[in-house]
Amino acid sequence: MVHLSYENFHAHANVAKQLHLWNGNHGTQSYFTMTMVDDEAFWSSNQYTGSLIAPMQSFVVINNGTENAEISIDLDGQADTEGDDNRPGENKLRAARQPQNRLYVETEGGLSTAIVMKENASNDLDDMDAPKLFSGHTEGVEVYTVEGNQQLDINFFKEVSYLVPLGLRSNADLRAAGNNKTRLTFRGAESFYEVDVFLKNVATNEEFNLKETQSIDYEMEGHADFGNLFIEFRKAQDVTDDRVATDAGNIQIFAKDNNVIRAVSSMDNPIKEINVMTETGKSLVNAKNLNTSIYDLTVNNGAQIYLVRVVTEREVKVEKVLLR
Repeated sequence: MVHLSYENFHAHANVAKQLHLWNGNHGTQSYFTMTMVDDEAFWSSNQYTGSLIAPMQSFVVINNGTENAEISIDLDGQADTEGDDNRPGENKLRAARQPQNRLYVETEGGLSTAIVMKENASNDLDDMDAPKLFSGHTEGVEVYTVEGNQQLDINFFKEVSYLVPLGLRSNADLRAAGNNKTRLTFRGAESFYEVDVFLKNVATNEEFNLKETQSIDYEMEGHADFGNLFIEFRKAQDVTDDRVATDAGNIQIFAKDNNVIRAVSSMDNPIKEINVMTETGKSLVNAKNLNTSIYDLTVNNGAQIYLVRVVTEREVKVEKVLLR
């Protein structure tokens, strides 16, 4: 499928100089706003820093006048996510095939998300990543990843080790009460060369090698499940490499619920210490002498933004976490 780049949108008369990209919410805050620059191209506001509109995701162009308004899209410049490169002229629907270094995670009903390793990407949120927009009109379970507090449909990263949370969400109004079971299917783990791909369930302390296991049955924690499942990419065990990872992309820090902060690291880079501070730097909770890949820290200081410092065997990561 083709991702549309709104940098290649060209407006005709009567088109307002804004594009609204639905963010899955309702009401006045239900969209990101992109503003046209010099009547040529759209650019993103500070609500969303990406440049791609993912397949099957909605956007709205406003008609400023009473006559018909048109936009044109330069397809030769669009991003072909099914090809090996982003080459002009490659933008057409293709027969199903498995590109290299791309993992698809699917739920029942064909709803999916993708995680892609690419040389010119980064292990942080950047403009290659495409946001996840939830339909709200399906009984199925929607799946997404998260990077930099942004829910993603397509998540690009550059190098291993890389650990990314996997979230699940269903519509409570459409899905029968108590029906929280789904089957997760994984395609493409074998396309990663010299990289092992694992699914980690930190709630049950289970780990699945996705080059050996292509699907699992999973029961969600209600209609929204986040903080239990992770996809981890790490250098294959039979590959020797003297380099030591310095990127903190294999540490995840987030709010598990209203008063619990969870830190997760890779198995080969265990957590040694966690310190929770106020934004002014005052230390509130400090856990030392740890040796684990997952740790939950209870914080009873109310709803606010906290600074969380995680020290592992090889690195240090500091991140802001909002407890509501």
